This record gives sequence, C-alpha cells and structure tokens, in this order.
Amino acid sequence: MYGMWNGAKDDQEAYVDFSTGNMNINPPLKIKCEAQDIRITKPTFAKAGYELVGHKTKMTPEDFLNAKEDKTLLENAYFQECKDLVQRTTGANVVIPYIFRLRHQVVKPGGFATKMSASASYPSHTAAGTPISGASSLLDVLGTKEAERMLKAYPCFAQVKVWRGIGQAISRWPLLLIDTK
Repeated sequence: MYGMWNGAKDDQEAYVDFSTGNMNINPPLKIKCEAQDIRITKPTFAKAGYELVGHKTKMTPEDFLNAKEDKTLLENAYFQECKDLVQRTTGANVVIPYIFRLRHQVVKPGGFATKMSASASYPSHTAAGTPISGASSLLDVLGTKEAERMLKAYPCFAQVKVWRGIGQAISRWPLLLIDTK
C-alpha cells in the first residue's frame, strides 16, 4: 500500500498550521501497488522509460550542498555530467540541463505521522513530465523563439530527471517509482 496525495477537505489550497496542528488535508489515498527492486529487475530507459544507471560524479557532497550560494561549479561541471549521462543512456541528440533541486529530508519515517498529524502522508514528489509541462519548461528555459524552433525540429522529446543520493547511501525515504501504465 502506498499513501498518495488526496487533496484538501474544502477544495482549497492545502495548509498545515504547525503552531496549532490545524489543517485541511484529507487522509492519504491508499493505492495498492506491487513493489519491485529495480536493482534486480533492471528496467531500461528504452523499454520502461526509466533506468538505474551507475555514475561517479566529480562533485563532492559539499559542492552539491553549497550550490545554493554558488551555482558556477554545478552549472559548469555537474550539468555537463548530466548531459553526457542522459545522452549516453537515451541516445538523445540534444540535451539541455536546466534545473537542480536539492531535497533534504530529516524527519524519521517512524515519527512522521505523529509529529505532523495522524493523517499526514509521507513526503511525496510527482515527477510526471507531460507534453504540456515539457513544452512549458522549454518556453521557460529557452524563450519563445528558440522553444518553437526546437519543438519543430524535435517533435518527439522527453523530460528526463536525474536523481542521485548526496554523500552517504540513502537509508530512508527511498525513491519510489510508480509506473502508471
């Protein structure tokens, strides 16, 4: 069973007031799903749309953690590594790295529900690239003229997300991929 976002009770924007414990969040929607360890099943990008790829970066954990203050190394070194990795994995001719997000979670899984609320769901991130969100990202990154040129030249495109642990091995909140097919 996996708990997924289930909206707000009043159809308004969700909120949690940590000082009072008040919130308008519905209990998680429970979804039955079959879990598999992709280290064993070894899906490929070509067949499944995702793949677990080994890669040693030249970046240190400190480089990633300091990227908020100084993006130079990130944009010059890591973006190039990601570009090379995505081209090698997907066979894409054109790859444009454009965003870096650092997700740092410190809440322990066992204490999450009691600290937040009895009905809180686990931290979840939806990384669903769609033709609309992909085209929107192209517009944001490249501007209208270049985005239109790219969409004409490459009508088939994909948003590829590169996820990695920073520093020590991930021991809680592992990445969960849900195949919606």
